[in-house]
Amino acid sequence: MSSLRSDIAEVKADLMKWMFGAIGFQTLIILGVVLAPVKFSHWGNIFNQFIFEN
Repeated sequence: MSSLRSDIAEVKADLMKWMFGAIGFQTLIILGVVLAPVKFSHWGNIFNQFIFEN
């Protein structure tokens, strides 16, 4: 019985790691999708001038 409980706890921990990893990965993808058009737009040029010329 104790072995079963420890196995279940281990599976829960692995699931939590996968969930947080997937959430982090999706966040990076969404940020990339949102920021990529800005880089190639007029606002991206303004942003680059502000960051790199000051």
